[in-house]
Amino acid sequence: MAAHACAEGGDIILLAECVDGFGRADFLKWFDSADSRALENRLRASYEVNGQTAWSLLVKAERFRVHLVSELADEDVRRMRMTPARNLDEALARINRNAQGYIMPRASALLPVVAV
Repeated sequence: MAAHACAEGGDIILLAECVDGFGRADFLKWFDSADSRALENRLRASYEVNGQTAWSLLVKAERFRVHLVSELADEDVRRMRMTPARNLDEALARINRNAQGYIMPRASALLPVVAV
């Protein structure tokens, strides 16, 4: 949901411990695609729900700089086109500290409305 509140090309810091890893062992295979368009073509040929989730994440990673604070291996986070961080301070050190931002607790349950 942060993508709805973030300016194009902006930074999103995602705090997701991911103690259960990816949920499915085959999730990362979708990120072998060159980009979201290639992944979309794979899904059209052979749809899987996991692939749709990966596509949605990849689209956002292409539009924004997503910094993931998690327990996942750095290599896996980079494979998903995100920037790994071990803690919030590390992620905050990488972004423009003068930019306006939002804190979205339980963001998956929110739909931000940004007035223009």
